[in-house]
Amino acid sequence: MRSKKEILVEEKSYAALFFILSGLLGFVTLWGFYNETITRRPWKEIQRQFYEYEYQKTKIDLEKAKQDLPEIGAPQEIDPKQEGVLKGTIAGLQIKLDEALQDRKFDQSESDAINYKYQYALHHGEKEKSEKWKKKLDELESRIEGELTDAVLAAQQNLADAYKDLAEFYNTNGYVEEALGEYLLARKYSVADTMTTAKISELQAQVEAAKADKTKYTEIGRLEEKLHSVGGIKRTFIGTLAESPFTKTRTIVQYYIEDFDYTADRCATCHFASDKAGYEGFAKEQFEEIEGDGENSLTFQLKHPYIKKGGETVLIDEEGAEEGSYELSEDGKLTFTDPDIYADLIEIAYETGYDPVLRTHPHQDVLLGKHPVERFGCTPCHGGQGQGLTQIAAHALDHKKEYWLTPVLGLDEHTGKASEELHGYMESNCRRCHDGVMMLDAPNPETGQLQDYSPDLSKGMALFEDIGCHGCHAVEGYSALADLDKVGPSLAKIGSKVNSVDWLEAWIKQPAAYLPDTKMPAFFPVEKLTQAVYLKNGNKHFGVVTKTDTGIILQKDDGTKHPYPDTAVEQVVDEVKSIAAYLVQMKDPAIDQGDASFSTAPRAIAAGEQVVKSVGCLSCHAVDGLGSDFAPKLDNVGSKLTPQFLRQW
Repeated sequence: MRSKKEILVEEKSYAALFFILSGLLGFVTLWGFYNETITRRPWKEIQRQFYEYEYQKTKIDLEKAKQDLPEIGAPQEIDPKQEGVLKGTIAGLQIKLDEALQDRKFDQSESDAINYKYQYALHHGEKEKSEKWKKKLDELESRIEGELTDAVLAAQQNLADAYKDLAEFYNTNGYVEEALGEYLLARKYSVADTMTTAKISELQAQVEAAKADKTKYTEIGRLEEKLHSVGGIKRTFIGTLAESPFTKTRTIVQYYIEDFDYTADRCATCHFASDKAGYEGFAKEQFEEIEGDGENSLTFQLKHPYIKKGGETVLIDEEGAEEGSYELSEDGKLTFTDPDIYADLIEIAYETGYDPVLRTHPHQDVLLGKHPVERFGCTPCHGGQGQGLTQIAAHALDHKKEYWLTPVLGLDEHTGKASEELHGYMESNCRRCHDGVMMLDAPNPETGQLQDYSPDLSKGMALFEDIGCHGCHAVEGYSALADLDKVGPSLAKIGSKVNSVDWLEAWIKQPAAYLPDTKMPAFFPVEKLTQAVYLKNGNKHFGVVTKTDTGIILQKDDGTKHPYPDTAVEQVVDEVKSIAAYLVQMKDPAIDQGDASFSTAPRAIAAGEQVVKSVGCLSCHAVDGLGSDFAPKLDNVGSKLTPQFLRQW
């Protein structure tokens, strides 16, 4: 057997090496595709889901547009010979009319000349000449007003009849617009003809109806083109891989917000439908004059193909539908089980099943109408990291793993989902532009009535003044009191000072629970009695609110309970949350951008404790029962203050 050194190069085999390298290349290629579409760019899948929504919605819109579609008959082929004869007749009659008008015009000119001679002779007292010219003038005027005028009128009537003949020829062959044009010309020469006027009105109505029918067909064409556009590779995973890099089907949507520190805002990359109508979270529909055929169940296709079952409300002639009388599928089909159903009106209110990321912005027509996304983006109102392209980076909720400057407002940091309790804090950023405005209201497009689009902020500002917080605390905007000594600390930077909104709420509700010797009054002394109920009759009540199927139950301080139906309630506002929403936006960028890092090592904590007890902090403050009560205790300061504020302080 020969050694390896004796084996010729031509006889060596590299199959195993090539096999390993080929497998490695294939693996890296597949990983590259996966990393490109799933790991690094999750927004591509979100946009793919949007196109799927758009495809299904367009299918429904197209099906509905094709229902009861009118038939548009094609015009008959015109006999050119007959058309030529009719137009030739009109041309000949037009010549005769022109000749009649010319003859009358010549005689009128001659009449004007003779009238001048008559007036001249009459003025100079030439009686014989004046009588001569007067006789000649009367003969001409009689001819003009009689024979020549009759000839003109007859020529006009003949021409009008010829135009009507051509109009009827066009109308008979289905050319309505051309027929209308000829009838309008006929009326020009025969104004008093009531039949022509009636025919014009009839044809005008037909033209408008034809335009409406044509618009329906145009809409169908638009929907078919849209269906083709959003179908295919746009809504499939394979399409994500096969898509040309030069197309903009799936792309990063970025707005450069010059009015807000020249920041880049990419939120719309994932929130792809925020400025598009038709993806609302809730919807209402109604169907009129419903009658079953007695044999088959009646099914309606709702305009949204994605439905969340279980929370819908169905009314039949304003009465709630009985259980089991209808079935609602997740693809938006509403089926009534009774084949003999009869109703004048069926109404349904339901929650759509669109992913919250791909829903239309609430009050889109008003809020985005006044704040176009192209100019304002999303972060000036909602907060968050506008440059981020993943949920973690953009929403910036996880402060433990990574420090973020501006988290998204209104989201729960534990679940990452919208929180009803935190929703009001989203309004705090309104004061960035609308400082000093007590109510941000605008007409509601549906009702026409003024609606407050930041109720929590408005209520917080009103409560701040009503309760008199500025009497003890210095606050920006109340400059008349700025030079006075205040009992409480300044609130100008409270949003950067406190560690969490929860702490701020707890402090406002029960300040003595945190600091027993505090001088701040307890404005809300009863636990949970911080909700205000505004009724549509103008009254306002306070108490604990419990939601029911038909309305609310309000329990007052004395324990009495008062039920109110939804129709009587204007809104329910948590006053503590409203005040907190107003205060939390009072921030200092210098503090927010400060260093928030600190060590949690036991050795560092022990060293810090030694410093606090040795440099004189206990001369004013108390810690672990040691020190003075001159200044606030520091036992719970970690739950109150942010690291940035504490470091700067």
